[in-house]
Amino acid sequence: MISAKTAPLAGSPEYLQWRMPTSPLDYPDRNPVLSEEERRGIEHLLSLSSWQWRAFEQQLALLERITKPLIDVILLFQQRRPKSLVSRKHFIAHLLGHVLQTNILYWGWSSSMWETVIQTIPTRPKEVTQRREPGHTSSASPNLILTHLAAYLLTGRLHLTREKPLRVLAFGEIVFGPSLVQAAIDRVKGPWLATGYSERGRNQEDLIHVMILALLVNHHPSLEALTASVLKQACALNLRKDIEHRFGQLHRVLIDLAIISDDGLKKTEARPATMLFQDEFVRDIHPRWVAWVRAFWQQTPLSQHHRTEITGHVLMACRWLAHHYPQVTEPGQWTREIALAYVAYVCNEATVFDYASPLIRQRLAKKVETRQGEPLKPASMSARLQGLRAFFRGLQKYSYEIDGRLEPQLEINWTPADLLATPEHVMTQIQPNPRNVEEEAWLKLVWTACTLNAEMVKEAAPRTTYPLLLQRAVALVWVTGCRRSDEIRRLPLDCVRSEWAPEMVDEQGVQLEQAEQLWYLHVPSNKYRGNFWTPIPQYTAEAILAWKAVRPKNQPLLQDRKTGKLTEYLFQYRRKKIGEAYITDHLIPLLCKVAGLTDEPGKPYKDAIGPITSHRARSSTAYYRKSDGNDAL
Repeated sequence: MISAKTAPLAGSPEYLQWRMPTSPLDYPDRNPVLSEEERRGIEHLLSLSSWQWRAFEQQLALLERITKPLIDVILLFQQRRPKSLVSRKHFIAHLLGHVLQTNILYWGWSSSMWETVIQTIPTRPKEVTQRREPGHTSSASPNLILTHLAAYLLTGRLHLTREKPLRVLAFGEIVFGPSLVQAAIDRVKGPWLATGYSERGRNQEDLIHVMILALLVNHHPSLEALTASVLKQACALNLRKDIEHRFGQLHRVLIDLAIISDDGLKKTEARPATMLFQDEFVRDIHPRWVAWVRAFWQQTPLSQHHRTEITGHVLMACRWLAHHYPQVTEPGQWTREIALAYVAYVCNEATVFDYASPLIRQRLAKKVETRQGEPLKPASMSARLQGLRAFFRGLQKYSYEIDGRLEPQLEINWTPADLLATPEHVMTQIQPNPRNVEEEAWLKLVWTACTLNAEMVKEAAPRTTYPLLLQRAVALVWVTGCRRSDEIRRLPLDCVRSEWAPEMVDEQGVQLEQAEQLWYLHVPSNKYRGNFWTPIPQYTAEAILAWKAVRPKNQPLLQDRKTGKLTEYLFQYRRKKIGEAYITDHLIPLLCKVAGLTDEPGKPYKDAIGPITSHRARSSTAYYRKSDGNDAL
């Protein structure tokens, strides 16, 4: 039966030379209407007992139009799974019983009807299940997968139910054959494991599940026949929400195998951040101003984080403008007098949350209730003015397309850098505010980072995803490198050197002094300057090299948010950099728990200043270095 229906098409590529073992087109007479004679024949067939097998076979032959598709399904099942015992009579009786109930042959059944047929399959009696423990809950019989097979082959669609879940791996082996399924699994596993995923637990089982589900939706066992559209269809059909993310993993594996393109995964920066330009967010702002600010967000060549921050400050300025100068609807109408008035307002009258959007006020209701009316701090004043300065500088530097029309560079008779500058008396109030961790607690954290091992991680964070060597390297860079969390996340793969070089400069642009027993860390550009170098202890460098040696090789290049260049990151795992909140929300609680720095409820330690954050390590490292008389390290 199978060989005749799987003959290759002449001239087709090898991976397309496969056909479904059976399909509705193999049965010309698919009229769902039952004749009275066929109905009586089915009733007689179902009345026969199991010992009347000869009469049962004769009646099957008389009802060939109805029974042949079901027999073909059984033959395929028995060919693929010869060791599985299945009662042909029970399977046929179950389906034909529903045919009599509906008075419609299965060719005319809807999806909901097929689901009902699947859900009503009887379970095995307890004495037949042969479980290890007597009295174990009975399980569905082989008729379950057989009925799923009939539904799939006779309708061309999968009919999945939550009550009677389908064993997709076994089902795929029946439809496509074990060898073809195993070949697809082997091809997918290689690049998937090389990305950093593990075969432990249900990881591999879940990936195989979504892969075979996609093959079944596509009616073809070859990975080359898959498309991004098929993956979307399979994801929509999937009933297990806990494995939805595996479709993304499969998509990326197919990209690695050059089967599908990566167009569907490319993130566009033409779409503003969530809620940024929703109606509630831009309420009380003139539509023309909204168009200008949206164009600035979409078309200015700055990082998304920077553009979003600037946009937030500009929208607040636009609400102030609508309240005090409603006639001003274009950036070109902003005058010298308005700029001076805005600076005076920000530095003398502005309070927390004034001119914030209704949406922000709603989402931050508790903070609004406690802090509304507080005067702005000097740093907040400077940030508002700096955001507006950056906006006008962008309009002066670039041309923007506004509502389908290309607007020229902004020409104004005043200088934003001068008139929107933060006043001197405000700048003098902005001083560094180091919040060092208490010395005893800090030394415990440093020691924990140096001695972190698998047992500690397993006990303190049993569900962690990142490998031990990655976590140890991040922890040591955090406690010894005096670096910001974003700089740690963006460290390039080749970021450590043991030899000093004359071109090495520190964060202030001063040449580094050569020192013995120290290595040098290449830090990416930050919000103040470009790339620079900083000294680190040898044990930190060794931890970085240890992680680098086992770091999964199959990692894509990612665009750096500061430089825009494609970069291979040191702390990149399973195709992504470590999360933005990983150090504060995961690593620090882990180190605190291992070091015994937890409050009674088990929450991370808080000292007199407050919680330990990623940025407090920077000031703590610098302070304790200097107090020890070691400015180099």
